[in-house]
Formats: sequence, C-alpha cells, structure tokens
Amino acid sequence: MCRIVDLSSRLRVIALWVFVILLHGCAVTKNVQENSDLPTTVPDTMIERNEFTVAEGDDLIGQLAFIRLGKADTLPDIARHFSLGIDALSAANPGVDVWVPEAGERIMLPLNFILPDAPREGIVVNLATMRLFQFKGK
Repeated sequence: MCRIVDLSSRLRVIALWVFVILLHGCAVTKNVQENSDLPTTVPDTMIERNEFTVAEGDDLIGQLAFIRLGKADTLPDIARHFSLGIDALSAANPGVDVWVPEAGERIMLPLNFILPDAPREGIVVNLATMRLFQFKGK
C-alpha cells in the first residue's frame, strides 16, 4: 500500500513540473518585439466591415487594419465585431492571448480577402476560406 501512495505522489510532482515548463514557454512569447514598420492604428469607425467595392479584374478586396484593444476586449469579441473568424484573427496575431489580451495591445485585423475564381454574380460560397460573397449588380 505504501508503494502505491509513493507512485501517486511522484506522478503529481512530474505533472506539476510539466505544467510549469509549459507555462514558462507561454511567458517567453510575450517578449516578442513589435515591428515598427507596420501601418499606424486605424479607428474602427473607418474600417470597412462587410461591404467592399470591387474594380473590374481585381482579385483582392479590403485591406489590413490595426486596432488597439480596450480593457475588456477579447479576440472572439473583436472577431465577431469585424465579421472575422477567430482562427484567422489568432493566426494573424501570434502570441496574443485569446481570452485575456493586454489592454492597449495592437492587433492586426486580416480584412483583405482573395476573391474566388468564379463568376461574379449573385452569391458565391468559397468553401476553402469558409466565406460567402454576394456580388450585387451594377
């Protein structure tokens, strides 16, 4: 009986060390320096959310935008507000905590999209990017 208790306590200590090592890896990513060559922050009132104009022959719409997070903002809230997927927003901002990002942290909004190679009329579903495009007549 004494051996079972000893093995159980050893497993707990090992699990604790693994947890501490994994947390240390998360802390190291916070020291990544911000690239100052990126565009300045754009007020979210100026960022297009759901409607884009498409010039004839263009395959790319929208543009990258940057915002600063507020005190209670989370990445899912920001993604929902700008009609983005949480996976796309997380991939565009590696090292940013999804649920508890730092207030004032600058994040990139991937608001540019490659249009699918399809006739540009009516509704077009792009399964690869999980996006729906509605092309309105002129």
